Amino acid sequence: MNLFECHRIYKKKKFLSFINDKEKRFKFLIIRNGLIGDIVFITPLLKRIGKTFINSEIEVLVSYNSREVLINFPSVTKIHTIKPDINLIKQVFFYLKFKKKKYDILLNQEVNTHYSIMSTLVGAKFKIGFRNKLDFLLDIVYPREGHVVPAELRSVKDWTANFGVDSTHIELSSQEINDAREMLYRYNITLEDFIIIFNVGCSQINSIRHWENYKIAKLADILINRYNSKVIFTGVIKDMADTEIVMNLMKKEAVSVVGNTSVRMLCALIKHAKIVIGPDTGSLHIANALGVPVVMYIGEADPSDTGPFDITGDSIVVHSELDCIPCRFSVPKPNRWIQCKSQRPALCMRKLEVDDVLKAVETVIERRYKTKSNVRVS
Repeated sequence: MNLFECHRIYKKKKFLSFINDKEKRFKFLIIRNGLIGDIVFITPLLKRIGKTFINSEIEVLVSYNSREVLINFPSVTKIHTIKPDINLIKQVFFYLKFKKKKYDILLNQEVNTHYSIMSTLVGAKFKIGFRNKLDFLLDIVYPREGHVVPAELRSVKDWTANFGVDSTHIELSSQEINDAREMLYRYNITLEDFIIIFNVGCSQINSIRHWENYKIAKLADILINRYNSKVIFTGVIKDMADTEIVMNLMKKEAVSVVGNTSVRMLCALIKHAKIVIGPDTGSLHIANALGVPVVMYIGEADPSDTGPFDITGDSIVVHSELDCIPCRFSVPKPNRWIQCKSQRPALCMRKLEVDDVLKAVETVIERRYKTKSNVRVS
């Protein structure tokens, strides 16, 4: 054991002694500058801290576009945001402004070395994060292995109480739920309808995660016929073109709210759905946080890393059977990587058939609604 390792053990013991007084009012800053799904994934961690240290101030720093996920979240006292186009010099001054707040604990939930550097500028008493090439700048580090949710929880489990099952969560007000209901009514959709939400895109044009439009259209038509369902397409402005193509290919009518909802309205609409279908994107992680099952079709990504976090076990991941997937973080890359990087749809998504996803949807509906709905499962 070298001198640095001894120092890190000393710092951890000192921290555990410091944090042991659960009645004390601590000041936390949690950094997670990610997409919507990434922010959903830190909610179990926020719940644990909030329930363990009920008198403490818990502030979060998240990306500007994802901030709405944490509105009304219990125990979060303040949401700070950082815009995506801010340059490095401005970032340095941005993080330095936090120093005057004198935080007790900084939780850096990013693996990127950039955030290890930025964490030092905040000047908290204790800096906790994950292993990376610059983790010597942090006081306590943990391995980042497996699915994101349990991996991030690992950084707080040593010093927070166990309150049962850790699940993702989004807090909606009754007004937001009612507003979504009114929106559905405007499209002649009622709460008695079997609502299926599709998210065609994943906030990226020409994404490697994109499934073929004609297959999405075919699947949507089948589900409308089979379950007499109402299909709603959600997404952001970048998803509008592909969603329009899908709807033009469909034989049945569907509703699109793509690009026309805030994140909060999206959450409230999803709350009324029976199932959400799409790639690895924020809408599906929102669904799981609201207790709605999903069918996620996935290609190059590893579902054991960022797949559905559904404590009920009802959600299903569908992927093609190729020996080269998942390849997102594989080293070396498979031989097909150069081609797949530019070819759309990527081979792993092209090999995914309608029947594969349909079977998963039928299974989820059978699991969840066979005794809770009048929907005919066949």
